[in-house]
Amino acid sequence: MENFICKIDKIGFKGERKYLHGTDIFTTLLEGNDSFQKINMQFHKSCRNKLIAKSVSVSEFNEMREKGEICVLFTCILLNKKLLIVLLETEEEVIDRTPYDESRITSGSVIKGSIITQNKPVEGNFIERVVALNKSLLTHYTGENNWFFSKIDLAKFPSSYNNLSLEVVRELGGRIYQSILKSDNNKLGTVYFSKDSLWV
Repeated sequence: MENFICKIDKIGFKGERKYLHGTDIFTTLLEGNDSFQKINMQFHKSCRNKLIAKSVSVSEFNEMREKGEICVLFTCILLNKKLLIVLLETEEEVIDRTPYDESRITSGSVIKGSIITQNKPVEGNFIERVVALNKSLLTHYTGENNWFFSKIDLAKFPSSYNNLSLEVVRELGGRIYQSILKSDNNKLGTVYFSKDSLWV
């Protein structure tokens, strides 16, 4: 995948949001790629225009980061090789918009203390459920805030995830919250949200 570059222009805004939702970006990058391992996705800033994905070297990444150009950083292992992919905004505006009811994604979930569990999802794919459930948990745990899905680490994309649970395990600087993600009591990875962002 050297010099890999790809337009990501099929994503629309979710609901009334004015930025591209992290769940759609995640789904687009991982769709059909179940061979990825040690998946890490970090969101550096909001994405309001259409995107391009580009594989880069470490030096190229550092240069782009210093310039503030990177919207999303995606890394993984594929065929024993580490991939470093950045998502950059283009000047092309997003026009499409799709309905999105987050309350239906979290329907049937139960919160006990610092843990949220959902055994029988009504709708939503894997990452939509992870993000919506964690947002619901953090709102219950800390109070109403603007939440930003900032990072996710997965050993691999799970083959089965009907049952999902998240537990808040760490607070960093009063602004970043780390949650452990499990399915059927097996750890899948970690999720990070930050609060008081301009977008959620």
